[in-house]
Order: sequence, then C-alpha cells, then structure tokens
Amino acid sequence: MDGQSRLSTEWLGTNSAVRSSGQTENELHDDTDTAAHRQVFDCAFENGMISAVLIVKDEARVLQHTLETLREVVDEIVVADTGSRDETMTIAESIADVVCSIPWQQDFASARNQALEKASGDWVLSIDADEVVREPAAARQLLIDFVNQHSSQTSGSVEVVSATCQHGQRSSVRSHMQRFFHRASVRFEGAMHEQLVPLEGHLTTACTQLIVDHSGYAHEPDDPDHKARRNIPLLQSLLLQQPDNEYYRFQLGQSCFTVDQHDDAARELTTMLNGLDYSESDTPTGHAGPVAREVLTTAIVSLAYAQVNRHRLDEARALLDQHRNMAHGGTRWADFQHVCGHVGFMQGDIDYAKAGYQAALELGVACEDVDGTGSYASSYHLGLLAEVEGAPLTAIDHYTRALTARADYDPALDRLVDCLVENRLDQAFAARDIADPAPWREKLHYKRRHYQKAGDASSVAIIDYLLTSTDSLPLSSGGNVADAA
Repeated sequence: MDGQSRLSTEWLGTNSAVRSSGQTENELHDDTDTAAHRQVFDCAFENGMISAVLIVKDEARVLQHTLETLREVVDEIVVADTGSRDETMTIAESIADVVCSIPWQQDFASARNQALEKASGDWVLSIDADEVVREPAAARQLLIDFVNQHSSQTSGSVEVVSATCQHGQRSSVRSHMQRFFHRASVRFEGAMHEQLVPLEGHLTTACTQLIVDHSGYAHEPDDPDHKARRNIPLLQSLLLQQPDNEYYRFQLGQSCFTVDQHDDAARELTTMLNGLDYSESDTPTGHAGPVAREVLTTAIVSLAYAQVNRHRLDEARALLDQHRNMAHGGTRWADFQHVCGHVGFMQGDIDYAKAGYQAALELGVACEDVDGTGSYASSYHLGLLAEVEGAPLTAIDHYTRALTARADYDPALDRLVDCLVENRLDQAFAARDIADPAPWREKLHYKRRHYQKAGDASSVAIIDYLLTSTDSLPLSSGGNVADAA
C-alpha cells in the first residue's frame, strides 16, 4: 500500500504471529536498567512516550536480537508470554521493562489487548519476536515524526519484509501492516491475523516508513517449525465458527500453499475469491468490507501457482484471464503479471509468457509484493525464453539485467555462464556492465572447476578469459551485448 488513508474494515496485511498456550498472569518488572534506558531518549516530543508490545511463546532463538534492537527505538518494552517452555522469559526479563504471563485462549486479539494493558506509552509499536527493526536509530525518529504529524485517530503502517524459502530458493515478501497506533484509541479484533479497530469514530492509516525484517517464514515447506503449520489448525477451527469469513479463508489457503498443500490451497482460495463482489468498483468487497489490493493479488497469484503445481495449467490460465478482464486493482501489480508469464512459460506459449514478464518489468519494483517479480526474476525468465527462441545475445542481455538488479541471483549467474560458454560468446561479453563482480567471479571459479573436472579444455579457456575481463571491469562500464558483438 502507499500510505493513503483507508477504511479500518479493509483487510490489511498477509502475515501475523502464531503463538499459543496459557499461564496464570504474573507480572514481572525488570527495574535494573529502566532509568538508564529512559535517559537514552532525552529528546522529548509532543505526544508522550512510545512502547513496544510483544506477545511471545518459545521464542528464545530470536527474541534477544529483537529486544536489543528495540532498545534503540522505543521508551518501553512490554513482553507478554503465553506459556513458553524454553528460555524466552529469562531473556525477556533481562532486557524488557515489563514482562508478564497471560493465559492463552486461542485468540490473538485477546492476547494482544491484554498485553496493551501493561504498556505505559501513549503510542504503541506492535511487533513480534521474529521481527527486527531496520536502522533502529533512524526508526526512532520516524516514529517521533509520525506522532508529531498525526492525530490519535491515525494508525501507522509498517513495511514487513518476510524472508521465504521454497525448495532452496530464497526470496522475500513485502507487506504493509498497521503496527503503530495510539494506545487509547484502538483495540485488536480477530482471533487470528488480528486487525486494529477504532474504539470510536474512524481510523485512518498513514505510512511510518518503518521497515521490519521478519524471519518466521524462512523455513522449507516440510520444516515442522514453519509458522504456517501452526496457523492451519487454528484457522480451520475459526472457519468452523465463521464459515463466511473470507479473510480467515484467505489466510488458510495461503498457509496451505506455503507448505505445499496445493489441493487444500486451491480449494480455499477458490472459495474465497468466488465469494467476493467484483461489481461495484475497482476494489472488490467481501463480508468484511473492501479487500486490500495486497490480499487480492496474493490470493490470485497463489491460486494460479497452486493450479500449476496440480498440473492444471488451463485452469490457472483461465483464472488469470478472468481477473485480467475484470481489470481490478489486484491485476495491476508485478506479481500478477509475473505469474501470467510463468503460466505461459509452462504452457509453451512464448508470446503470452513474454507479455507477462515484460509487463511485470514495466510495473517495476515499486509494484511488487514478492521480491524480484518486477525486476530480476522476470528478467531471468525473459532470458530463458530468448534462449528458446535461439537469441543468445538477447538472453545474455536479460541475464545481465537480472544481475544488475540482484548481483547474487544464482539462477541468472548460472545460466549466464553456461550461455556464454555454450555459444562461445566470451568476446561479446568482454564489455559487459557488471554491477558487482564478486558473485560473478565466484560463479566463474565454480564453473571452471566443473569444466576442468570434465576435461573440457575449451570451456576452461573461455572461463579464464571471462575471469580476466571481469578483473578489468569497472563497477559501471556501460555498453551492452549487442554493441559488443
């Protein structure tokens, strides 16, 4: 999202913490260094202090780094534990200002609201144990500026960058979530993937410009610690109680998709999308109100990929064409266009695939949820298509553009070397622009060992030439393959 005000009923965000269990409330205060901590923030601002509030369970592996970073951002840290059996409480007590135990009642909104009651700050940053604030000193000032520029009826959106891992391929997903707010003006609602609602009046949203790195989904699909595996049973239970809740159904479908349960994902996401009303405006609506662009795009894209993984390419194509013809906001995003390219690629429809990837690049990084869909990933796939069409120079150009966007993108590194060697185009590449030679040089050395082991002397010679030319390249040399050829 872009920081524009939107209704509080609109669905916001695509990820949230899942923690559980219960324990008798027992508030603990760590007063050993609170006074010293307060002195760090001697730069007062107009509207009171800021508290960070977390609910946690068994987060000893990641909690310390999160809390230590928060010490530079907020005036007070409140940690509410819902039944940890590891060293979470010990770590929290050594760093946080307020540590308490609260009973777990299968309701995240209830847990967060109980934790809010322990905070003293007028403004609250709601954050999870597996999230770390980037550039904490600058983040502190961003929050102060937000407080001084907005009323208590405005919540602040935070950009959450979630690392993901899918069968060895690492990427990241960006979402914008309401995480900063005036404590006396709102409460959380929703047993899972809870959202802010105003206690009275209308709640608008503005951008804080704060960025948070989230590690909770950085697991392979079969990893038992994958957060989605904890989400699924609770979401299924909630849907038994609220079968018309499209947001819960979206989250269930998305959770199933991330752990490779593609049949279940397809069923839930199809039901969710079919339940929306697309007739009124650019923004479809459901029982909970307007659907956030981010949620809509993610649902369509995940369903398309699920159908591909179920070997139902025609259904994936029909889904994408259906929503493209509706022309709603969810289709004007790089992720949507990238999956159009992928489906065309899998069908062998080169023109359809190229159109999708090129449209994704035109939208660019400003319009991507998943990292790379509007940049390096689409450029890489255009390179593959160019090779299929017998245009190696064009392919090399696309691969190099991918590496300009992300220098360590291994698929593009790997394919670029092979394309140069297979087509004996080392001379054409001598004048290429390599933004960061380090990953490129590392890949060349790896490939050289491979070809040397295979006894391929001619390929080794090409690699040696590329290594020599790479050593002489400036960081930005300009030019392109076609010119060099």
